Amino acid sequence: MNNHLEKKKKNIFKGTIQRNILLTMKALITIATNNFGVRLSPDLLVHCEVIEKAQADGVLTPLISESISKVWSSEYIKKAYDERHKFQILDNISYFLADIERLSEPHYIPTTQDILNSRAKTSGITELVFSSGEASFKLIDVGG
Repeated sequence: MNNHLEKKKKNIFKGTIQRNILLTMKALITIATNNFGVRLSPDLLVHCEVIEKAQADGVLTPLISESISKVWSSEYIKKAYDERHKFQILDNISYFLADIERLSEPHYIPTTQDILNSRAKTSGITELVFSSGEASFKLIDVGG
């Protein structure tokens, strides 16, 4: 496959990945404040407001990215994340948040690992056949 086409296919996942990050951070903020009664510091509250006001169009601006980084580093959000099994939170969001600067760069193109860690809601049954070296794989997505 030519390099341009591969980049174009990978770039399809950029919005999904950035939307996953934004929506999960919004959920973690809600969980921390509503379920754990967390009172946020004024500084942290400003960053939470930036995240809450961000559109869910999957675009992470430098301001949103900085706010996500600050909020993610707070002990309150980490506590909510530790309790993610009780809520509908992406299990692997820490993979993305550990590299938020790279993921919010304007010319970011998702890596294969980014794509494998992303979550996109699907419907119907889809089959995808791909190869890695001499091995051939068939992936069947049954929706959800």
